[in-house]
Amino acid sequence: GDVLLFPLRNKHAYVPGIFKHAAVYCGDEEIIHFQNTNDHANGGQICKEGLHATLKKRGKCQTYRKKAGVDLDAFQKKVRKVMNSTAQYSLTGNNCIHFALYLLGLSDF
Repeated sequence: GDVLLFPLRNKHAYVPGIFKHAAVYCGDEEIIHFQNTNDHANGGQICKEGLHATLKKRGKCQTYRKKAGVDLDAFQKKVRKVMNSTAQYSLTGNNCIHFALYLLGLSDF
């Protein structure tokens, strides 16, 4: 249930600034995240990946933990639900941050 914020990258370098890519730690060295596919028909892709592979690909991350803790049963149910779904990606209204907050019960998605 920890939120991991990675620096954004383009094809050649890290993109400086306040924008980050968010993922959520699922346990067992796995993360789940939502990203733009640049395919307007599908919009976005929900992926579950290994933590170490993601760190190698995206670089160091900042980790944030919800102070009140996470309802693990509700979190696991949401992860199972989204793994079999699709979602439209929107830079301002339905992105990786919204997805992470949804999994933690803090926002709609």
